[in-house]
Amino acid sequence: MLRAKQGATMTHQSSRAQSSRYPIQLPLLYWKKSGARTRVGAGWTRELGEGGFTAELADRFEVQTLLRVRIQTDRGPIEAEAKIVWIGDRQKSGQKEVGAQLIPPIVNWVVK
Repeated sequence: MLRAKQGATMTHQSSRAQSSRYPIQLPLLYWKKSGARTRVGAGWTRELGEGGFTAELADRFEVQTLLRVRIQTDRGPIEAEAKIVWIGDRQKSGQKEVGAQLIPPIVNWVVK
């Protein structure tokens, strides 16, 4: 089970998310999954759950784009493949809000 900081409550399951998400802001690095490692981008998670995350990313991606991500937690990094499943509006920060599915889901990670 993935747990957020003490006192954080799980957000409701939106129609976009297929798993429960916890509000937590963590730094993440990402790069497009292709033959060669490409330019690395940086962003922040907004929500994180076993099946995916919501994040603000500087780069523009299409739905179904495959990424490699590295989410930094205080217990070490989570490295996984992710697929962009929805794209939201541009945030005040100028970054795009995206929803991504982790492939495979992370199970039994504890984030404190």
